[in-house]
Amino acid sequence: MATGAPARYNPPMRCSICGDLRHAADSCPRAGVLPPGTRLDDKYVVVRHLSSGGMGAVYEVEHTGIGKRVAAKVLLPELARRREILERFRREARAASAIGHEHIVEVTDLGETSARTPFIVMELVRGRTLGDELHRLGRIPPPRVVHIARQVLSALGAAHERGIIHRDLKPDNIFLIRRGDDEDFVKVLDFGISKFLHDVPERELTTDGAVVGTPSYMAPEQARGEPRLDHRVDLYAVGAIRDRVLTGVRPFQAPNFNALVFAITEGKLVPPRQRVSDIPHHVEAAVLKAMAVRAEKRFQSAQEFAEALGEEDRTREWEKARPPVPAPPSPAASPSRPPPAAPPA
Repeated sequence: MATGAPARYNPPMRCSICGDLRHAADSCPRAGVLPPGTRLDDKYVVVRHLSSGGMGAVYEVEHTGIGKRVAAKVLLPELARRREILERFRREARAASAIGHEHIVEVTDLGETSARTPFIVMELVRGRTLGDELHRLGRIPPPRVVHIARQVLSALGAAHERGIIHRDLKPDNIFLIRRGDDEDFVKVLDFGISKFLHDVPERELTTDGAVVGTPSYMAPEQARGEPRLDHRVDLYAVGAIRDRVLTGVRPFQAPNFNALVFAITEGKLVPPRQRVSDIPHHVEAAVLKAMAVRAEKRFQSAQEFAEALGEEDRTREWEKARPPVPAPPSPAASPSRPPPAAPPA
């Protein structure tokens, strides 16, 4: 019989920052997050942390002068140390604010913290991302997808006219809010800022940084790392996003990043209707053209893409094509049956 001391139970370490049992404080994604009450400068004070990523952290902040709540994206300190990055960050933030489109989150201010870390101030939107909706539903009906896509393309058209390319479009960058009777009013996030990120060496960002982008929605030339990209990479991304939300699966699937890049550059896409049969033909045709391997074979503008989706009544083709629900038989055609029993007293 064993006579040694009983094994000692060591409870898992809890992160002292967020309380999560899955990691320690030194690897917490919220490490370095500014606590509520932190002043960014003489105008803005942090209310709460909203999210973190490879670029920095986003906070809900309050303007101390007028009490208005807005969002502030604070750049990572290690990125802020390079002068060329700071200059590009400021330039792209100004460019994004100049678009002035209803379907793009508005950039309203630019500043620096007391530690000389730059931040941009944006309108605070409340709703859910297209990624959230996709996770909740699995896939989204074609009429709704078309409605969302046309708004995204409207935002893209305005940005492209000003020479701004997003380059990291994905479901999580498409925000859905309620405006009037429209529960799917689109706000595109990170316009103009993503282009800045793609010029930062990958090694300087965290593993979930936006330099690599989101491979599932990358155009072939972007996946190959070609240095000169144009607005057609955004149009490809819209096509890939639509394929994803229409079918419920990613356009290309592979066991690792390199295999995924190879699949994207080869471009052997299974047509959406072969995976889900209720997608209208014209919607499938638009997806396939947008995702052509060669950029010159794609739509050449956001407006052309939007026009290919058809008029508003065509977006309801999916609903019209569904077989009608049989009407209940009329009383005259029904077999005679005894009258229903009266309820008990």
